[in-house]
Amino acid sequence: MLPAAYYDSMLVKCTCHGSTYEIARRKMLRALVEFRIRGIKTNIPFLATLLTHPEFIAGTCYTTFIDNVSEDASSEPLACANVIFRPLSCLT
Repeated sequence: MLPAAYYDSMLVKCTCHGSTYEIARRKMLRALVEFRIRGIKTNIPFLATLLTHPEFIAGTCYTTFIDNVSEDASSEPLACANVIFRPLSCLT
């Protein structure tokens, strides 16, 4: 089934939390890796690119971060996904 021409652009909302910034970031990246949305284009690769950007990982980005980061995502934006599958317990 394809969405109607006037579908709600917010098909789904994903939020994550953790006892630290790093745990929450890794949970969000894992959720994005596991998302399966078919039939329409999403911004999941762009979001994964942001979550794996060194400035975002360091927690030093500002409101202009997205403007300053190239939207030219790599051909394999989730190539660093192996990082998120390490046990989160090692971060606590």
